[in-house]
Amino acid sequence: MLANNARGRGPRDRRRAARTPRELPDDTAGHVILTAHGPIEAALIDRLTQFQTPYAVIVPTVSQGLHLHDQGLQVMVGDVDDPQTYRRARVTQ
Repeated sequence: MLANNARGRGPRDRRRAARTPRELPDDTAGHVILTAHGPIEAALIDRLTQFQTPYAVIVPTVSQGLHLHDQGLQVMVGDVDDPQTYRRARVTQ
């Protein structure tokens, strides 16, 4: 436990990171990437869920990610203006 805390990655930090990843799994494919969450995106997420289409909402902060994750949404933390965010979101898959 001391080693985890020494690196700043205690159990609580690991749980938060699992709920708000900065990268989607390597095998992620055929998904929709959303860069905002509002009424239109919520309606789209309902449809995506209805048709069993995977999605991820990119949010700029962990706190926003935790809030949306706690509402049952799939999220990823990243800067929507950074091309690397989309690589980590597996945009080409």
